[in-house]
Amino acid sequence: MQDSARAVIERALQLDPYSPCAHGSYGLYFLSDQRFDDAIAQFKKMLNEKLDFNLAHGGLWTAYHHKGMYPEAYAEAKAFWNIQEVTELMEQGFKENGYKGAMHELAELLVAAQQVNYVFPTNIAKLYAYAGEKEEALKYLKKAFDDKDSGLVHLQVDPDWNTLRDDPRYKSLVEQMHFPKNR
Repeated sequence: MQDSARAVIERALQLDPYSPCAHGSYGLYFLSDQRFDDAIAQFKKMLNEKLDFNLAHGGLWTAYHHKGMYPEAYAEAKAFWNIQEVTELMEQGFKENGYKGAMHELAELLVAAQQVNYVFPTNIAKLYAYAGEKEEALKYLKKAFDDKDSGLVHLQVDPDWNTLRDDPRYKSLVEQMHFPKNR
C-alpha cells in the first residue's frame, strides 16, 4: 500500500512539479512512514520553493517533534500558528515549562475556543500528547471518537499517537474503529 501511494505521489510531481498538494502529500507520506529526515527535507524544499508555507511549517513541526528536536519544533509551531496572540501564549508556556509548556498552552487555547467554534478533538489530543499529558490526550481521542472526528482515520499510522499506543484505552479505541486487519 505504501509503495503504491508513493508511486502516485511521485507521478503527480512529474506531472506538476510545482503542485503544493503533491509536495505536501509527499511530506505527509514520509511522516506517516516515520521517515522524519525525508519529511524534513521535503517540507524544507516546499519552503525553499515557496509552496504552501502553512503545510510546510506544520510538517516540519511534526517531524522535528518526533525526532526530539524540540527547539526546532517550537520554532516551526510558532511559524505554523503565526498569530501574535497565539505565539505570545506559546512563548509564555515555553518560558514556564519549555516545549511541553508551549504545547500545553496551545491545547488549552483550543479547549477554550470550543466555547465559540467547533474544534476537532484530534487537534486538541495531539497537542496534549505533544505536551506529554497522556490522560488529556486520551480524553480528547475518546471525544473525537464520540464526535466522529475524521482525524481518527489516521489513528493507526499517525506518529502523533506513538506515545499512546501501549495504553489499553488507546488499543480499545483502535479496535472500535474497525480498521482493516492488513496493517
